[in-house]
Amino acid sequence: METLKKPTRTHERMTSDAAVAKVVDEIVSAVAAEGDAAVRRYSARLDGWERESYRLDGAEIAASLERVPTQVLDDIAFGQ
Repeated sequence: METLKKPTRTHERMTSDAAVAKVVDEIVSAVAAEGDAAVRRYSARLDGWERESYRLDGAEIAASLERVPTQVLDDIAFGQ
């Protein structure tokens, strides 16, 4: 038998994708149910990032935007 095209997804990758989807669903559901408490818990657990307020101020937003490539910002604006 001759193989004309290899599959783009292996069984292992599909299993991994399903596991990731399950974790994302759990996080989104927790945030929907618990709001900021869940955001704080997952931020601390997954990112090691804890702060009093998770709302960014103008300077933090500007600093974040400076790190985003211009093409990405242009693509987002086009998509909007």
